[in-house]
Amino acid sequence: MIIVWLCLLYDEGQGIKQNVKRAHKLYEQAAAQGHGAGLFCPAFNHHFGVAVSVDLVKARQFFEEAVAACDAQSLVNLGIPLSEGFGVEQDSVKVAELFRRAGEQGRFNGHYFYADCILEGQVPDIDRSVAF
Repeated sequence: MIIVWLCLLYDEGQGIKQNVKRAHKLYEQAAAQGHGAGLFCPAFNHHFGVAVSVDLVKARQFFEEAVAACDAQSLVNLGIPLSEGFGVEQDSVKVAELFRRAGEQGRFNGHYFYADCILEGQVPDIDRSVAF
């Protein structure tokens, strides 16, 4: 867990000179140890091109590993590209499930996106009034 805190210090420049490339390398070391934040941050960086080139395939791999490590925000961040077909095939059933799980883990944006899935008819066995 200490490595994740060090990553954040470099990433945000708190108490030390900001160095997003160093932070990214440390996040990948934390990811190799299975830390949720260590998995989420390289996924985010690869998705948005922070400190590395955009690589949606790597981003999805890291997000899926973070989801397996129970990182709630990664549930949302994996669901968004799946819902929009960003570098991956759209999968509305998996998207709804990811958003539902994120909401159950306390992510307000998970609740919001899950409600949207219900309203869009992507969750056929649930009454639309549940979304409201």
